[in-house]
This record gives sequence, C-alpha cells and structure tokens, in this order.
Amino acid sequence: MSRPEIIAQLLNLPAESAAKDLLDEATAIAQLGKAAGNKGSDAELAQWINFARDGKAGAHLDFLNGALAERSYLVDEFFSVADAAVFHKLHADGAVNDVSSHAHVRRWFSHVQALVRPGVLPVASFADVALPPLVVAPVAPPAPAAKETKEATKDAPPAAPAAEKAAGDKAAPKGKEAAPKGKEAAPKEAAAPKEAAKDAEAVDPSKLDIRVGHVVRCWDHADSDKLLCEEVDLGEGSTRMIASGIRAFYSAAELQGRKVLVLANLKERSIAGFKSQGMVLCACNADKSAVKLLEPPATANTGDRVVFGAFSGEPATPAQVAKKKIFETLAPLLRTDSGGVAHCGDAAFTIGGAHVTAPLPDAVVS
Repeated sequence: MSRPEIIAQLLNLPAESAAKDLLDEATAIAQLGKAAGNKGSDAELAQWINFARDGKAGAHLDFLNGALAERSYLVDEFFSVADAAVFHKLHADGAVNDVSSHAHVRRWFSHVQALVRPGVLPVASFADVALPPLVVAPVAPPAPAAKETKEATKDAPPAAPAAEKAAGDKAAPKGKEAAPKGKEAAPKEAAAPKEAAKDAEAVDPSKLDIRVGHVVRCWDHADSDKLLCEEVDLGEGSTRMIASGIRAFYSAAELQGRKVLVLANLKERSIAGFKSQGMVLCACNADKSAVKLLEPPATANTGDRVVFGAFSGEPATPAQVAKKKIFETLAPLLRTDSGGVAHCGDAAFTIGGAHVTAPLPDAVVS
C-alpha cells in the first residue's frame, strides 16, 4: 500500500481517496487534506508534508520537539493531514521508540494516535516517565572509566622500558599492530556529536539572511491580480526586483517608500514571468484573511540584518539554502507571539537590540 493510501486510512478516508494519477506524492497527500476538510495555510501544510517526505524523521526529533513546544498540532489548532503524514513517517522510519525522550513529541504522538483510525498502524505505548516542565535535548552520561581487576593486573606482562617500546614500534610491520582500545571506540563516540551538530545546524535561524529593505518603486503585476512588483534597495549598491502576493492587502502606493523585511538569500525564481530575487516577509493569520508586513524598528537602516539572540553565524548562500532546504526546515518555526514580536522558534527577530514586529499577533510569518 502506498504512503498516500495509508495516510488516507489514518484520516478515516477510503484508500481510494489517494489520487493515483498524480505524479507528485506530496500533492496527492495535500489533496487528502482537502478531502478531509483540513483547515490551515496551504503553505504550512505543504512544509510539513515535505518534512515527512525528506530524510529520516528520527534524525530531526529535536526540531519537531521545538516546533510542538507551544502547539497541540503541527498546523494551527486542528488535527490535519500534516499530523497524519509526520505520524506515519515516524512509524515508517522506525523512530517511535525515540519519541518518549522528547516530551512535546510524545504528547503530540499519543494524542494523534488516539485520533487516527485504529488498526492502520501498530499502537505504541510509552513507559511512564517523569518529564520536567522544560525539556532540553538529552545529554548522554559520561562513560564509566574502565576498572582494572586485580587478576588482570597480576597477569599482565611487565611494562616495556621506553627504549624497548620505541624499538618495537619501529620494527613492527605497518598495519599489523592492533590499534589501542581507546582509538577503536573513538569513531563511534564521535558519531553522536556529529549528529547533534547536524540537528543544531538544521534549526539555526542565523542561516537566514533577513535584511531591512527600502521599497524604491512598486507597481501592479501586469498579468496577475495577486502580485505586486517591487524594486527594493538592500544597501548592496544595486536594487533587487521582488514579487509579492499581497496585492489583496496592500496597494502599490502603500508599499512604495516603505521599509520592509526581506529574506535575501533565496535563489532567483520566476513568478508569473517576473524574476524575483527575494521574499518580502509578512505575518498572516490562519485563514489568510489578514496579512501584515513585518516592520523593522524605527532605528533600523537599509541593509541592516536581523539577529536571532545567541545564533550569530553567517548566512547560508542561496545555493546552500536550496540544497539543504534551510528555509523549508525553519519556516514552520517562523511566527509572531502574542505581542506581535517576530520569532523563529524561541529566538526573537532583533535589529540593534530592538524587536521586529507586526500588527498581527499569534500569526505565521512567511
């Protein structure tokens, strides 16, 4: 049975609901969401469906745990095809046993398990564990030092003098000498820090290059009634052309002369025949009935870059953003809080120590 067919059954839809004539599996799964009457942003649903399709979900449990820290479901406050897709992914990747050590994922997983159609996937049960109110990534305890027994010490040959040891080392044929025990374990022990480093990199918002832009010129797209075309100065010595689907909420006159926040390290792409070289960031509510531009602090200058607290790395190149799916990974964490302050996860957007805001609290930033 295909993945879309399994997800259809989890959503209590007949397996035939999964369109077999669609070449793109992600599109087929998104269609299931519409069939199930899912609410929420199409963009957010697509982000989580892609998350469930790419890579190993078990390797990104820390990221998933952070995304679920302040929400019950992956998209808005409703169970959706996104939850079913990621739930199935954890089963398919054999990552269910790792869920119990991630408090927010464990809570979400147990809840989703009770909502999906029973009997489609095995029921997972977790041992009762005491979970702290704030969960951090678990740290492996240090390995206990090896203790030498009296017998081992007694039977061990006497240590060779330094001169004999040096001569023996020199005479030993290459590759014949057994590696010291400590070195044998080293590559295995190094694997965990490498994986931790990958996870840390995956959720590092400093990889995004978000800058203050000044809209020099703005006009309506000739062929699309949804798009505005902007010429934006980012302090680079030349301007960029950017297309934004916000014409239903702002006129060209309202944007012209205004300061905006631009995601600047995206690859150039064609939108309705217009070559767009970035993304103007906005906050939008769940049903997209309200959209508001992010607003830089009054003290910000053209070209100033957004800083995310302790994350102080250099931005990724546009090629890296595309290849590593950096924006797709971080997009589900972009939001405004109850005060309208823009965040990526728990890290606030700041410029010169002042917050980037939008007059739309508890919204998605995209």
